[in-house]
Amino acid sequence: MAQVIAAVENPANQPSEPPRTPPPPTGPRTPPPPTGPKKADGKADQSRRPLGTAEEIAVYLGVPVATLHQWRHKGTGPRASKVGRWLRYRWTDVEKWLDDQAKTA
Repeated sequence: MAQVIAAVENPANQPSEPPRTPPPPTGPRTPPPPTGPKKADGKADQSRRPLGTAEEIAVYLGVPVATLHQWRHKGTGPRASKVGRWLRYRWTDVEKWLDDQAKTA
């Protein structure tokens, strides 16, 4: 009788708790390589990379996303653009802002 009850509670012996999601990757914080249009010599144009999201920039800088939003509100953070309703960052602007921060510190 106990076997019948166990089969009803857990059909097909499926795990009772959902699988855990893996932790976010940890590794070097580097901007993605350029993947934009190709030049005549077949190499990627260094001036075009995918725009960074607020989450990507926060991970790169090691700050919470909320800090990026505060910096934008105060006008002290890296330059961002609105694309539709989303904030996007040019990696060159983020790197330039970071270099400027190092000079003033």
